[in-house]
Amino acid sequence: MNLIYNLTSVVTTYVYYAVPILVGIIISIIIKRNKDERKTIAHEVVMRVPLHNRFSLAWAFVSFLFYLVILIRVFIPQILNIHNILAPEYVNKWYELLWVNNIRNLIHQFLYTGVINEATSLIRYNDYLVLFIVSNSLLFIIIYFIYQGLQKAFICENRLYAAGKMFKWNDFQSVKLVEPSINKKNERRYILQLLIKDTKIRHNYSSPLNTLELQVTLEEKEKIYDLIEAINNQITLD
Repeated sequence: MNLIYNLTSVVTTYVYYAVPILVGIIISIIIKRNKDERKTIAHEVVMRVPLHNRFSLAWAFVSFLFYLVILIRVFIPQILNIHNILAPEYVNKWYELLWVNNIRNLIHQFLYTGVINEATSLIRYNDYLVLFIVSNSLLFIIIYFIYQGLQKAFICENRLYAAGKMFKWNDFQSVKLVEPSINKKNERRYILQLLIKDTKIRHNYSSPLNTLELQVTLEEKEKIYDLIEAINNQITLD
């Protein structure tokens, strides 16, 4: 029975640590795939322009705040409290408290010997530890949102690569250049607004959700007029 308990405990422990690792691997694969896709169309690119995108960076900021709250308000006080209870009799180093299996073994030991108060504290700490381990996935998600938020769109003659996705021009209902706005650096920026035709490919880079908005400088304005005309002609023909 003890053998089964120990095996189950070890397996579930590795699962907790595997979650953020798997998230990190998946996001790394997605980022690499995006880079490879951009390389394949680099020779076709007419213009590289920033996405008018606040969504990803806003989500990165919110996610980072959430992670900090978990870390500062929840986990750090818990680990300090448990370290004071267990050191130096049961643990020598603070990082020993980051291994779920160690905590579960101590819980089992305390319950067996009737040390109920310490066991109760450790059971509560174990829940917080699992939450903290899994929430480390947020760090990789934050990196991904920042990466996506800072990416430029690749405008080609026959297609557009933006937000990690390839769009053909006939995926859009219309393309137009919106009047300029002045940013914080006192630079005049036009917005190239692309209305997405198919709701299945509506993307979270847009505002509202059925548009993509790309930033265009004054210098790029004239260059893009001919492209807009060609794109709209292609959309009309399709």
